[in-house]
Amino acid sequence: MELLDDNQMRTINIVKSTNRSWAEQPTLFIKFAGTKAAVREAIDIVGKIAKKNNGGKFEFAKNAKEQRDLWSARKVSPTIGDS
Repeated sequence: MELLDDNQMRTINIVKSTNRSWAEQPTLFIKFAGTKAAVREAIDIVGKIAKKNNGGKFEFAKNAKEQRDLWSARKVSPTIGDS
């Protein structure tokens, strides 16, 4: 689990370090592991919690490519500004 704030998300968009544009708001990334059934159950539970708490858009990866794309922001964020 990793939380990126609105400034980190804005910076990711500015430097165009991923293949998409992100909402410039606090974003929580959660990686689920386990059996397909366990992951599906976890996604359903987290989705309901997010909705109940006005968490905004809830996205999850349906395949390996979507997983890489979705996690690209989290992976690149710590390197922004490092030299």
